[in-house]
Amino acid sequence: MTRVELLDCTLRDGGWMNGFGFGTRVMQQIFQAVRECGIEYAELGYLDLKAGSPKERSMYCDLEAVRTNGLTGNMEEPAGDPGKKMPCRFVMIDVGKFPAELLPASGLSGIDGIRVCFHKEDAAEAFRMGRKILELGYRLVLQPMVNTRYSEQEFDSLIRAASGTFPELTAFYIVDSFGSMGPEEMCARVQQADALLSGETAVGLHTHNSRGLSFRNAAAAAMLPLHRTLMLDASICGIGKGAGNLRTEEICRWLNREKEGAYRPEALRPAEEMLTRLLSGVPKIPAEAFLLSAEYRLTPSYAAFFWQQKGMTEEFLAELFRNVPDGKKDSFDRETAQEIFRAALEKEEKKGTI
Repeated sequence: MTRVELLDCTLRDGGWMNGFGFGTRVMQQIFQAVRECGIEYAELGYLDLKAGSPKERSMYCDLEAVRTNGLTGNMEEPAGDPGKKMPCRFVMIDVGKFPAELLPASGLSGIDGIRVCFHKEDAAEAFRMGRKILELGYRLVLQPMVNTRYSEQEFDSLIRAASGTFPELTAFYIVDSFGSMGPEEMCARVQQADALLSGETAVGLHTHNSRGLSFRNAAAAAMLPLHRTLMLDASICGIGKGAGNLRTEEICRWLNREKEGAYRPEALRPAEEMLTRLLSGVPKIPAEAFLLSAEYRLTPSYAAFFWQQKGMTEEFLAELFRNVPDGKKDSFDRETAQEIFRAALEKEEKKGTI
């Protein structure tokens, strides 16, 4: 059977729900729950030179901040299983947000690997960063964002380039940035990467739940007869940007049942309860708003911004989505969103509908 491993990204992708302000104690408890569950990889947050903080947030100003928050070192042994292996610890860097030259050698940081996230036009810079990251002794994961922006031939060329440049690459990711991909499209990308990657590089898969398909997509990919490991991203309670992600607790139970997994999802319950309380005050955006953003293949940040405006309806929201220029769809631009909203309001006022 295809080997499946899990990467929990609660502290990273989940940070979009609360400005990454989990607080040090909660961050430690989440990591400890992930470890006790037996999950293979834990992504502890982002590195961002300008937006990062030295403490209390999982958006870090440097790798020393990860240590300050108590997420490196041996930590206490998991309850009931003192031999449980420590998850491989990663952080993410978006190209342009943190220079690789500021990273310490891996042996000094307590971090095992770096995921480099990049848009189509930034591939050359991502590869340059990747070479530096490997020189420093870290494991490297490459994540090209918005896979739907690549033709099959373009994605083919990118995979071949990544595999040829980095034979020691830990994983190359398939990413459904907008939650717009269905199982057929998702599995086709996974199989494409499986066929073209070299050595023991894993195929990574990061889904978003805008269409309610995160679990279905992940399960479909996990049942493919792949030649290499499939690395699935998930988060506790499914928290993440927009409509969120694959639920860690759900995929653990499914893998235990269908793939002979040995996860302990009950270890996640305290973290589930804690996150439910922590996020109880976060404004709720209706699922329909994210479903629409997926249909228009937009970053879900536009759905969150527009829906919070006064008097929003699904029909009006669809009109706003139609007016987002192609060059602004991948990353949220507040000025563009505000201008689109103002123009739409003026149009409706002239029509006398508001």
